[in-house]
Order: sequence, then C-alpha cells, then structure tokens
Amino acid sequence: MNKTLILFCMLSALCGTTVLFAEVTISFTCAKDCRVSLAVYNKDSQLVRTLLTGAPRKAGDYTATWDGRDRYGNPLPAGEYTWKALATTGLRAEFITQVGQNVDPAWERATGNHEAPSSVAVDATGLYRLGATNEGGHWGVKTDLAGRHLWVNDRWWADPWVQSTVAVTLVKGRLFELMPNGDTYGYDAATGRLFTGGDYDPKPWNLRWQGYQAPAGARDDVARKLRAAQSPRDLAGDAANDLLVAAFPQHDAVAWYSAADGKLVDSANGLAGLTGVAVAKDGAVFAISQGAVVTLTRTSKSPRVVIPADKLESAWRLCVSPASGDIYVAENSDLAKGKAIMPQPDASDGKVPNLAEGVKIANAPARRHHQVKRFSLDGALLKTYGKAEGRGDGVYIATDFRHLTDIEADHEGGFVITEGHHTPPRRSARFDAEGKLLREWYGAQHYGILACPEPNDPRFVWTMANADRSALIRWEVDYAARTSRVAEIY
Repeated sequence: MNKTLILFCMLSALCGTTVLFAEVTISFTCAKDCRVSLAVYNKDSQLVRTLLTGAPRKAGDYTATWDGRDRYGNPLPAGEYTWKALATTGLRAEFITQVGQNVDPAWERATGNHEAPSSVAVDATGLYRLGATNEGGHWGVKTDLAGRHLWVNDRWWADPWVQSTVAVTLVKGRLFELMPNGDTYGYDAATGRLFTGGDYDPKPWNLRWQGYQAPAGARDDVARKLRAAQSPRDLAGDAANDLLVAAFPQHDAVAWYSAADGKLVDSANGLAGLTGVAVAKDGAVFAISQGAVVTLTRTSKSPRVVIPADKLESAWRLCVSPASGDIYVAENSDLAKGKAIMPQPDASDGKVPNLAEGVKIANAPARRHHQVKRFSLDGALLKTYGKAEGRGDGVYIATDFRHLTDIEADHEGGFVITEGHHTPPRRSARFDAEGKLLREWYGAQHYGILACPEPNDPRFVWTMANADRSALIRWEVDYAARTSRVAEIY
C-alpha cells in the first residue's frame, strides 16, 4: 500500500531554518496478523525515512506519524512525498541445499574440515570415508550407496592434529584406519564404534616397521616425523585370512598383521618402488612395484609381474574386484611420477622428511597424467577411464579424474575413487564397470570456505576451493529439486 503526502512548512526568521507546521499522520489497515514495514520516499522515489521495520501488528486499523525529517534528523523541504507499507506474515527460513557437500540429511555430515578424505572403503552396505584434520566436525562418516547417512563418529579421543588418514580398509565387518604415524584404529563397520580400546581409553595398534617407537625424550614434532618415516603408506584387508597387509616403500616390503590384535604375522621383501597394495578375494597380494603390478602370497613371496610397467603410467593405487577378479589401477602423476624414493630420516638434528603424503619423486615426467585402467588377471587391458591428461579447468566433467588418491572395488564389479585434496573438487565417486558415474560425494571442504551467488543469476554460486590453494568452483543450484552440482572448476 502507498499514498502521497503533501508536506506544508513555514519559515522561521529567527533561525532561518525550515520547520514543520505539524506532524503528518499516516493511517493503514492490517487485514490479518502480520509484520509491517513503513517508509517515506521523495518525488524521485528515494527513501528518506523508515518509520517501521518488521513491526508486529494484530489485524486492525493503525496510525503512524512522521515529523518531516529524514533518517539523520534533518528537516526536509515542503513538497510531495509518498509512503509505502509492506505487510507480511514474516520470512521463514527453509533449507534448500548446501554447496560443497551433498549428503542426506545435510548440515555438518562430512569428514573433518581441513582436508578431503584421501582414502575410502566400500561394501554392499555402504561407503566409508574417514580422516582429515577436524575442528568440531565429524571424523568418520558411513552412508549407504544412495547417500543416506548410517552413522557418524566424532574422533575427539584421537589426536586431531595427526593430519589425514593414510588408508582405510575392511575385514569381516570391521573397519581399519591407518594414520600417518602408523597408529591404526579399528571400528565396528555397522555402528562406527571404536574397538581398539574404548572411547575414553583408545589403544591404536602400532603397525610401524618392526614395532618402531620414537626415542625417549625426542621433541614431539621430531617424534611424529620419526614415527611417520617408519609407518606404512597403504593398507589392505585380507578377509580370507583375517589379516591386514601394509605397504612399506621405505623398506621395499609388505607385512601381514593379524586383524584380531594387530600383531605382526609375516613380511616379504623385494618390492622396490612400492606404492599401492591390494588383496584379492583368495588372499593373494597385488602391489605396484617399479611402475608394474606384481602379485605374491605368504607361501610364494617372490613377486611375479602381472601388468608390466609399459602398460601403466604413474601408477599410484590399485584394487581387485571381488565380483570379477579384475584389477583396477589409479594413475596419478602428481604423486607417483618417475622413480619412488624413500629417504631415511636423520634424527641427529631433528630434520626429518615429512612422508605423510606419500613418496619423494625423482626423474618425474613433465606431462600430467590422471586416469583409471582396468585389467584382467592375466594382464590384458580391458578398459580405460577418463582423459589421459586428467580433468582440466572449465566445464566440469565428472567422468574425468584429477589427483586420484585412492581406488576401491565395490561388490558389483565397479569401483570407488577419492580425489581432490588441493585440486577441485574434493570428492568421492562411484562408477560401474563401464565407467558410468553412479554417485558423487562432495567434501569435506576446508574450514572457513567463502561463497558468493552471482548477482544476476543466483542459480550459480561461486566458492573458494581447498582454501590454501588458489582455486574456484562454480556451483549450479536447483532450488526446486533442492540439489546442487559442480558446473565449472578453475
């Protein structure tokens, strides 16, 4: 509602200012209980005074007065003014979606809030994502394969500054999480409850090489790095034999541990340039060694080449499908370029290498490579997924990859990957054996991400990506469907 006011004034010769002859009365009616905002505008439709802002009023007739002054208390000149009133039942906040995460239900249901999950586990009951430093967020999340939450666990009892999760794996309904310092936590896969110790008394298993312990009296930061230097860089579950298999690139070795108590059972050497490790349904171990995929067992520890190095480029992680027996290899030139080197730490001056993110690289090829390949057990290439050079800037292509950090086989012959970290978007994604995208799980995003909708088209929202690196994501929000998707990355 709006009406025009005529403001009459008289001159005061004493002070030479314009003074109101009388206050102006404004009458209005509320048809029902509401909140009222009332303002006065000049002849150029400029707002000069706000009289009411969201004031609650019952149904009925009301008056308001205006003293002819602007918002700063200055008298206004005589002339025509218009008042406008807005009556509303009030605004109601309604959750639509959130960019950066796509979980069900929504809100803070992602892992951590500093780094993306760098490893994933999957079975017929759901997807497990754990890790990343967290400040008040959840440490671990299990969703079903449609994205609905089954449990979250708040890992407040663990050291929140250990940084990242190296690997997660499943053995007969138990979920194991390897930390960069070699500590390994075990959870009930159905509930997320810790079983390596208790909530108030965690007792992670020590999977460091030969049970390594840092020297007594070592500075905390030095002790952490010393432990990390003797810790596994990948972990796989052997359900057939109730074992865990850990990869030690710094010792060219793998080691078997009991999945019942974490005790060392066996080890095998001769795996130079070791990166990833996986276990087949029958307990056979597959590993990436010197750029090739090899296999070995506890009874036959001499590695046998299954996929020669010339069929792979920058092989980083692998898995064996329990459904088909096929081998999936994730290639990542950012992590696995050239020859892998694991320098030994020198604790004498406290300067030790930080090996939490993998291996140091020498002779790295100049070109970028990010791809997934599927092979038969006899080494025949069956299918290649994604562009060789990986996902680039611009329109987001979900079936391409960039900075693959883990790959796991699902129960139907497909696979799940994690990727991102410092390249957008941070995601976990599931594909079928033909490469069709089945679902993406975004997040976790970094602590304190900023978002900005486009002024002329709020369907599109821009966010910072990965926080400490220069990156942007353009999201498209479907307000009717209450969903969002990645549209572009830069």
